[in-house]
Amino acid sequence: MNIRRTFAMALLLCLAAGASTVFADSADPEIDWIMALSGIQATTVKHAGGRVDVVCTLVGNTSGLIGTIREGLKKRGWTIAEGSDVQAVGASVSKIVAEKAGMHLLVSTQEVGVLQSMQLSLTKSGASGMPATSTTKQAEVAVGESSGASQAIVIDDSHLERTVHCTAGQKVVLNGSHNELTITGKCGAIELYSSHNHIVVKAQTERIRILGSYNTVEWSKSANPTAPQVANLGSDNEVEAIE
Repeated sequence: MNIRRTFAMALLLCLAAGASTVFADSADPEIDWIMALSGIQATTVKHAGGRVDVVCTLVGNTSGLIGTIREGLKKRGWTIAEGSDVQAVGASVSKIVAEKAGMHLLVSTQEVGVLQSMQLSLTKSGASGMPATSTTKQAEVAVGESSGASQAIVIDDSHLERTVHCTAGQKVVLNGSHNELTITGKCGAIELYSSHNHIVVKAQTERIRILGSYNTVEWSKSANPTAPQVANLGSDNEVEAIE
């Protein structure tokens, strides 16, 4: 479990490995061709029933990648149901939602500074979209004050049920999807770069920033008498204040 792994570390590892684009294990025949494209390095592949989730690091010049994937999907019989590009200060998010014969595919790329990542989420007809209870992970993440505000809590995993506790104004960064998270403590900022998460913010926080899609974020008014700054830069997200 790599809860505190950062994109920077993943990027350095990929560069050290020669930025190989070879993907040894098949994720699914419908998306394996994407993994073979230049500049893509899969870091996490998870199978859960009829779902496949892949998290990748993008290395080198990947300009035009989302367009290449879009055209490749069309040639393979996929219908593009939705496509969007969101630009923000220091970050950008591109998304494709595609459908084909009872299958649903979400392709999302995120660029934050020089760090880039991509997430693929493939659901086949009849899949619940969530793993069986026996494979659901439950834990609490607590980072000591000695880590300081400069040490962000970065969560790259998907399908988690977890309490995340931040101290000393730490930033929480969520890159995984289909998570049920409760955030406590005192956070400087909470940032979402992925999709289909349910986040309950019981922590005091200054900012909530959402660049993904189909996320639900609930923040506590009792913990935040002054409402945090909310930047909803993605699509189909819901942000609600709760007691």
